[in-house]
Amino acid sequence: MKKQMLSEEFKRMQKIAGLITESLNEDITTISKSEFKNMIREMALVEAKKDKEEDVEIEDTETVDTEETPTEDTPKGNPDDILDSLKTALNGAKALGDEKLTDQIGNTITFYTRVHIVGQEQVTESAYDYVKTPKEYVALQLSDFFGVPKNKLMSFNLDGTDDIDALTDALNSTSTQGTEMYLKMSLELAKEHFD
Repeated sequence: MKKQMLSEEFKRMQKIAGLITESLNEDITTISKSEFKNMIREMALVEAKKDKEEDVEIEDTETVDTEETPTEDTPKGNPDDILDSLKTALNGAKALGDEKLTDQIGNTITFYTRVHIVGQEQVTESAYDYVKTPKEYVALQLSDFFGVPKNKLMSFNLDGTDDIDALTDALNSTSTQGTEMYLKMSLELAKEHFD
């Protein structure tokens, strides 16, 4: 259950990042601090409203085969345009002086570059079936998210006792807070997996 909740929260965060990207695709080069804050606030409110609408239970169920099709939340355009928009958002966050937002957008750029520009594929769920220890599970989770080789992480304890700055460097992360958050989430998932 926790794994599903964490996965849903991650998907929600990706949707919000997509909405920011989509809004920035309007070729905005400079915006004021208040306009940027209002844009983020408005997108978060729209997303929260959508989430509430999705929480409505449906009693009748019907099995339908569907193909995965792009939704209105899917950013359109070529990968370079989207990356440019993310960089614009990063510059806006820096102009605001918001270090946390700057780190988060930086991590989004890193993820987007690895997956959509470089073309690294995510580790499939079936790979988790073959891990034998919680440490391996956490290493695979971190490797999957940050796009670094799992063996590069095996020198760490990966139990919450590691030097977070050293782990952040090994993961090529831009934020110790982000590293701590993903490490904590990975530890929870490992515990759940092995219990």
